[in-house]
Amino acid sequence: MSLATSREEPLLEARHFKGGATRLDESGLHFDELLGHDDRYIWTAGTKVSHEHLRFEDRHARVTLNPGSITPSALFRTMAEAHERTRETAPAHAIEQQDYDRAWKVARNGEYIHEGQDLIAVVLAADDTPAGYAAFALNVLREDKSGYITLHVNLDYVFVRPEFRGEMYGFDLAAAVIWICHDVLEAIYRVAPAGATIGTVLYADLVSEDGEKIVRSIEGGLIANTDTVRDSAAPRDDVEIGEVMFDRG
Repeated sequence: MSLATSREEPLLEARHFKGGATRLDESGLHFDELLGHDDRYIWTAGTKVSHEHLRFEDRHARVTLNPGSITPSALFRTMAEAHERTRETAPAHAIEQQDYDRAWKVARNGEYIHEGQDLIAVVLAADDTPAGYAAFALNVLREDKSGYITLHVNLDYVFVRPEFRGEMYGFDLAAAVIWICHDVLEAIYRVAPAGATIGTVLYADLVSEDGEKIVRSIEGGLIANTDTVRDSAAPRDDVEIGEVMFDRG
């Protein structure tokens, strides 16, 4: 996404994130949670998290956003070694840079105002070893005249190291992405001007069977988010939440 900073006023500010796991400050979005089986099931709307995975019911994993404990270069080295062992092609993306994107940025493009951030969610095993990561970007797009606001969720890549596969770490990442998107959607809902319609668009490639399971679970979770936010403790009659669109790459 690589938005440049501008003098445009953002729609979302720190005060609009109330009570959720996600917060916003001068260094962008923050999320750091210990996820268990119930979190995987609830946030992914139960998609693919079935009884066959109950053997991991007692396993918890920490998922942290743009973590301070591991640099992007160190994370990439760990994941690149795993790619080499599996002979999978490592993607070229933001994880190779020197630091994470640590700002929620705003930019204007004609009649549209964009705001958002490139993000890396890392799932840690019990010994704090990185088990995998999700590279994604959130972009909130609003048009000056239409009153339409769109939350764009660009899922770039999800990868779990081979020694941790089959243990639900991919669904931990999916649950975290959905949870973060819920909190952002709720913040948009809280601050949207009267008469606004809020939509969500998911962009992702379905590159493998396991990858499709993760993407479909995120899609299901985003759909559930619209109902959860719409039925929140402070429902609004003057703002509409539209459907989730899936743009398959």
